[in-house]
Amino acid sequence: MFLLEPGRPETLVHSASDLVLAGECEFRLLRRLDELLGRVPRRQRDEDEMLARTAALGDVHEGRVLASYQARFGVTTLPERAAGGPVGGVFSVPVARRMSFDELTAAHERTLAAVEHGADVVFQASFFDGRFHGRADFLVRDPLHGTAQDRAGHPVRGALDAGPARPAERPTAEAGPVTDGASRPRYAVYDSKLAHRAKVRALLQLAAYADQLIAARIDPTDQIHLILGDRSESHHDLGDVLPVFRRRRERLLQVLGEHVDDDAPADWADDRWLTCGRLGTCEDCAEAAGTRRDVLLVRGVYERQRTRLSAAGLTTIDALATADSAPEGMAAVRFETLREQARLQLGVDAGHGSVALDGGTAEGSGRLRWKIVDPQPIDDLPDPSPGDVFFDFEGDPLWEEPRLAGERAATGLDYLFGWVERPASPGGRPPFTGLWADDLTGERDALLRFVDHVNARRRVYPGMHVYHYAPYEKTHLLSIAARHGVYEDEVDDLLRDGVLVDLYAVVRSAVRTSGRSLSIKKLEPLYMGDDPAREGVKDAASSVIEYAEYCQAVVEGRLDDAGALRRRILEYNEYDCRSTLRLLDWLRWARSRVAGRAAPGPSAPGAPSGEGPRSSRSPAASPAPDAAGETAPQAARRETRERRAALARDVREAAGERAELRSTQEQALALLGAAVEYHVREAKPFWQEHFGRLQLPVDEWAGRGSAFGVERGRVVREWGVEPGRRTPSRDVELTGRMLDASRIEDSDLAAGAAVEVLYDQPVPPAVRSVPERAVRGAHSGGEIVEVRSGSGAADDDVVVLRERLRRGAGEHHQFPVALAPGAGPGHGPQEQAIEEAASAALRSWRADRRLPGGPAADLLERRPPRLVGQGGLPALRDHGDLVETLERVLRSVEDSYLAVQGPPGTGKTRLGSQVVARLVADGWRVGVVAQSHAAVENMLHAAVVRAGVPADVVAKKRHDTGMPRGRGLPRAAAGATDEPLAPPWRELGADELANFCAGQPHGCVVGGTAWDFAHQRWPAGGLDLLVIDEAGQFSLADTIAVARSARRLLLLGDPQQLPQVTQGRHPEPVDSSVLGWLAGTEAVLPSELGYFLDASWRMHPALCRKVSELAYSGRLSAHPAAAERSLAGVAPGVGHVLVPHEGNRVSSPEEADEVVRQVESLMGREWSDPGTGRAGPLHQEDVVVVAAYNAQVQATRRALAQAGLERVPVGTVDLFQGREAPVTILTLAASSPHDVSRGMGFLLSRNRLNVAVSRAQWRAVVVRSPRLTDYLPGDLEADGLRHLLDLGAFLRLTSA
Repeated sequence: MFLLEPGRPETLVHSASDLVLAGECEFRLLRRLDELLGRVPRRQRDEDEMLARTAALGDVHEGRVLASYQARFGVTTLPERAAGGPVGGVFSVPVARRMSFDELTAAHERTLAAVEHGADVVFQASFFDGRFHGRADFLVRDPLHGTAQDRAGHPVRGALDAGPARPAERPTAEAGPVTDGASRPRYAVYDSKLAHRAKVRALLQLAAYADQLIAARIDPTDQIHLILGDRSESHHDLGDVLPVFRRRRERLLQVLGEHVDDDAPADWADDRWLTCGRLGTCEDCAEAAGTRRDVLLVRGVYERQRTRLSAAGLTTIDALATADSAPEGMAAVRFETLREQARLQLGVDAGHGSVALDGGTAEGSGRLRWKIVDPQPIDDLPDPSPGDVFFDFEGDPLWEEPRLAGERAATGLDYLFGWVERPASPGGRPPFTGLWADDLTGERDALLRFVDHVNARRRVYPGMHVYHYAPYEKTHLLSIAARHGVYEDEVDDLLRDGVLVDLYAVVRSAVRTSGRSLSIKKLEPLYMGDDPAREGVKDAASSVIEYAEYCQAVVEGRLDDAGALRRRILEYNEYDCRSTLRLLDWLRWARSRVAGRAAPGPSAPGAPSGEGPRSSRSPAASPAPDAAGETAPQAARRETRERRAALARDVREAAGERAELRSTQEQALALLGAAVEYHVREAKPFWQEHFGRLQLPVDEWAGRGSAFGVERGRVVREWGVEPGRRTPSRDVELTGRMLDASRIEDSDLAAGAAVEVLYDQPVPPAVRSVPERAVRGAHSGGEIVEVRSGSGAADDDVVVLRERLRRGAGEHHQFPVALAPGAGPGHGPQEQAIEEAASAALRSWRADRRLPGGPAADLLERRPPRLVGQGGLPALRDHGDLVETLERVLRSVEDSYLAVQGPPGTGKTRLGSQVVARLVADGWRVGVVAQSHAAVENMLHAAVVRAGVPADVVAKKRHDTGMPRGRGLPRAAAGATDEPLAPPWRELGADELANFCAGQPHGCVVGGTAWDFAHQRWPAGGLDLLVIDEAGQFSLADTIAVARSARRLLLLGDPQQLPQVTQGRHPEPVDSSVLGWLAGTEAVLPSELGYFLDASWRMHPALCRKVSELAYSGRLSAHPAAAERSLAGVAPGVGHVLVPHEGNRVSSPEEADEVVRQVESLMGREWSDPGTGRAGPLHQEDVVVVAAYNAQVQATRRALAQAGLERVPVGTVDLFQGREAPVTILTLAASSPHDVSRGMGFLLSRNRLNVAVSRAQWRAVVVRSPRLTDYLPGDLEADGLRHLLDLGAFLRLTSA
């Protein structure tokens, strides 16, 4: 921001950076404005040396890009008047000599003149509209709408020779295209950025410049571009970024305008401004909170606690310290913890000790006080061992791996594994080891060396442990092993044996300090004050920045600079490892001082054994047991696991480690190798959480949002054997809450779910055994019968549990302490089929460097379908009828596949069922597989009822888990009950199904899941065709497994709807859906790989246009028949209703009431659908309500029932995929981004929005809080860039 004329606020000019700052904290922005206006003294800010160095390197990068353009196009000056064709060349706009209205206007006019004269490139394009000023690095004339050529006369495709060709442009409705574009060329906006990946701030700057072009009636291209520090290019849809920019600019101008009119400094308590409240990173909020002595100063008080405390009049740290009762809605234990923290921070409680700080705290005492509040976690620490290791990672979350075009890039790199060990003599310097990684191969090698070192050390010092601070080290060891597909079992063993010890968990439970943070940097004054290296250490963020500088220096060949930066990072890491060692020693010293006990010390240096008696609470960690004493089944499982792990390693070695260097066939081979352990990796998160629940205190469980804590119980039905069962069961009513304080109705613990039942020791006979180091046990014999949520925020939830005993287990009368999700079904047949496919592929590769032919190989290589006697695929309508075209293509497919992407309402199921009917009539054996029984039943129903396949040649695998038969079938007509229709086909057991198929000489249809068609009971290639329905949710790994059963695959689905659900971390994208793999990064399936159904019979054109922009790059249109429907008095398209509310996370009664109003306004309106012949009033069943959360489903159902609208279908988006209604209402429930459960990436997911909105035939209404989009993703936020684009897509969807 700056003033064109000092002292005149009306001449305020802002930039794109101000817009980003306002998105982070409006109060911080206004403090800068107050300084500019002279309302407060200017804050003295130290120069950021790192920022200055980065800026200088950025200027060098920009100069290099400019030189590249000038070499290609030459340099031009503008003629006084236009004459003939474009002048071409690169024109550099002179920088304004001073920030005055006249100078900025002149620079703006020179920029527009360069465009008018047709310069190929405009460098430092200057924009000024009286309120905004910015300079775009480059405007590049679009070769598709102009005549830009290089000196050799070739069309320009990329900004740099080293960068990839620019993607083809697509028209966009939001960019505001200029109508006279034929006479004026389009320009692409480019910025050069030193970073190696696109960032939110950079895209908003580009959108700002594109918006200025639009205002000047110059049409920008529909994509904006970044030229990154590694000389690659990043391309992004302007239509997804521009709505966010315009929303943030509108808010910025409102905030600035109102504050200028206030004529007083900004007040932190003014609720007109959004404050970030991050006192650790925002100096303005920290200063204001300190001045007001706000309760946010207390460690552990966040916005939600602050709201509850403030409602009770406890607005300051002083008031909290002297309060005597908890406010409403806050647990007494939580309140007591916060009050004692406030007392310690104020010095009312002197604690057990203190140390002087270099600077005063927020309370001005100048000392850091500490107190041991619970000695037990320190007592539970393992005894010291001379073999102990003190470990710390350094990682760059923004590092991005180069990948093949169209591939998902792997992001994040742990570039340094560092550790120290205990010194050989007391007082000596701990020896340090640092393993450096410049790429993923180096990261993999570092993991191997570190794990090998730890295991070798364990053999010498059986009681050694690896100490670290915070969960990062544990989670990243797991993710690195999974990413590379190496040492996964070894890392699991380290965690299962308790070798890694997180000191943060100990500090959090045992220690209270007067600081506002428990980061290790904030604790170091307690024990590192005498370390001479402490003065030079900053923080982890500095290490990340220096690593980015190091990478840039390497790219540019500045090896001396790179070496100096590397040494500095290594020194920082060594200090952190040493800090962890000394923290452990301090904890033991503090415990002994408080309790008067002697702190245990390590054994004599170098002593390999005889380390003294172990704590009874912490058994010695020991290496994984050998195979001695295994049962035969255990030995068989181990041998299978080891054989498959060896196969996966062999395949990966044959394919090569570096993905960017692989050929297409090598990449396919790598996918096969990763698929071998796909199901094992998918199960790992469950088992890691499972063993954590057995070993850890409840408040340290991972996945607390999925576990139900039991507070009390009562027996509803005593032990007894149910009819048809062989073992006893009982029903118990359990009262409690989800462990993350959410409601059970918003979890996966629903009626019918299989659950783990956990018991504290002593465990009942139902628990088979308790693992070593476990403090509780569990068994898997639980099933939820009923779930009831309390009506109020403070009310408990109720679960009715049916608990079954295993055979031979005795009855008991204990109640469990918790319930958690069960492990789910096994995947034995899939794993076996994948192993066989990978083994065959490896043999073939070693023989002649080729993969065996077949549908799976074609898919993995992204090879177009192979057709007998034909070249490429014919056009979808070449044979007039879509069914005819697909039938002919499938008859021509030879051991290959055909893919069909069917967006909502395009008739995918109808098309597939009719093709199946024709092929079965000709004697084909056809299988139907999907991720769920419901999807299979839906396709079978269409084949029998609509396409006319005789029911006696159709069969399906029986679903034996208690799910109602026919769940995937259509519901009854409006006005009737919502029960599914009975299935008309046979339902058979697994063996019966295979025999049925083999015994049908004249064709048949059989349905099942991946478990069925991967099984050995189905002969290889025995099916003529296997239809994979909902292939946008069917994993690539499972596709490999089922492909063995058929000669051809037909993939039907849409990767733009609900995505493939994955839990694990995989070294290759075998967790992608098979259709998602084929489509790559594109929203629409490439035409050479299959068909895109581009006409929706469901959605009115006004609605379809919005959905097409949201999810299909504008390629989906409405069939003319969809425009013939009508709903009296209601406009078609997407409606948007803003409902103000505060503090709601997963349910909003305000939005539920608005849903009722919307439904009531629709009832009785005349609905006409000529396609079905229906004409009459709208019924309750004609409106579908989609809620983002299960809790909002319940709240909305209650509100509708109270209004007499209980027949309106309400559910989450997962329930309604495949269904349609004249009107859909979507309620998002959360009040603000701060309140959102599961994150904004979940709530505004394009896939979920697409499914929700596209259920409607006529109109979709989005109901939400106005504050929900007061949000700007941060550059360091996980998937922040994707969240920015999703936010923009949502704003575009809901715009008028």
